[in-house]
Amino acid sequence: MNAAAVPWTLAGYVVLAVSYFGWGRFASRLLGTSASGRADGAVIVLVGWSFSLLILQILNFAFPIDRLVAIPLFAAGVLLAIPSLRIGVAASEPTIPRSLAGVALSFALIAVWVAARGLYPIENFDSGLYHLPTIRWTNAYAIVPGLGNVHGRLAFNQSFFTYAASLDAGWFKGHSGGAPNGFLFLVVVALAIQGLWRKTADNRDEVISWVGRAPYLLVLPVLAYLALSSDGMSSPTPDLGATLLEISMFLLFVRGVEEWKSGGEAQHFSATILPLLAVTAITVKLSTIAFAGTLVAACILYEIHPAYRDSRVIRRTAFRLIPAAIVMVVWLARGVILSGCPLYPTTVGCFGVGWAIPTSKVVNEANWVYSWAREPGVHWRFVLGDWGWMQPWLQRASRDVIGMVYPFASFVILITGSLILRRNSETKRALSSGLRGSIILAPVIIGIAFWFFTAP
Repeated sequence: MNAAAVPWTLAGYVVLAVSYFGWGRFASRLLGTSASGRADGAVIVLVGWSFSLLILQILNFAFPIDRLVAIPLFAAGVLLAIPSLRIGVAASEPTIPRSLAGVALSFALIAVWVAARGLYPIENFDSGLYHLPTIRWTNAYAIVPGLGNVHGRLAFNQSFFTYAASLDAGWFKGHSGGAPNGFLFLVVVALAIQGLWRKTADNRDEVISWVGRAPYLLVLPVLAYLALSSDGMSSPTPDLGATLLEISMFLLFVRGVEEWKSGGEAQHFSATILPLLAVTAITVKLSTIAFAGTLVAACILYEIHPAYRDSRVIRRTAFRLIPAAIVMVVWLARGVILSGCPLYPTTVGCFGVGWAIPTSKVVNEANWVYSWAREPGVHWRFVLGDWGWMQPWLQRASRDVIGMVYPFASFVILITGSLILRRNSETKRALSSGLRGSIILAPVIIGIAFWFFTAP
């Protein structure tokens, strides 16, 4: 690890945050989300990240993602952020509260650790197999029709690599391995911290405050677990990026449910931003489709209920889904160009274009994905035919303290704690609308079930 590169990486993170913040403010105004002015900075950065990712994918239809594309994009975001930053500086308090200074110092130390961790050697096997080659192709060429015929993994159409290519072409040239996930990790940490801070300020009742802060407290040990165990902290793997997006969407969905219940103006911001982030997560990794799709369905239900017979409400809901639909259309078009299949490696909706990957190879690629997670190294013909893989898989899982035992033990502890809390009468009153709010678990449960039955 080159310690001298840590300050350079931290400076790059700051530039990215400012640039994505500028794009996020621009996108919020463009989408007419009037509540965006009250949104946390980390939320706006996520919106800007998603919006700039869409721009990069569109530009890649005609241009490689090199310095001539990446640097102007980041610079434009910084320019867009300047007016908001000026207003924020002018409105800031002359003295910083001691508690806020402590939080800022803690976050700075986390950022230093993340920057250093990202400079470790790349350990993820798939990064050498196809992550880095995909980024290199994206840096050097506009999207190539039929690229999946060179190697099947090059057709996976994961937008994360477009994002990683923009970093490699810009500030992080030569040491961009951990920068893509490192930056997203810090954004999600900031999102959790800002949510905790807001809940502490808004809720003075001790019980209600702790209940309201529970989702943010829940994700902090998860983030710590990911930071210490995932090889994605030093590798440009979309797996960790997709997980971080799912965590951020979970936090925003919990907040959105609160807003929908209260009927406040901010609910319209959630109804627009959550579907946008959900579809973006699908473009990062197709396996998030169950989690993200359930979340979008829940957003639609909250938006139209109980006025589902009002045509104006239906039109408003449809209008708020347009940004997500645009992201999906662009991504599907890229899939067709790369492989002939919009949802590669599935054969759903494949086109008979001249550069299309043969159907037999698409099926073979999908079967290897499904089988490898069940029984690594064994040909899929001997794995997918029955449930014989289940017992060896359980044995491996029981020995995987970091990957399975620790998360399961944490789950049991948290469930036990929640049951104890519910026995408190004051907590029951605070959670009187718990049944309606239980929808927040639907994306998680369905996402886990989808994961288990596809690639556990």
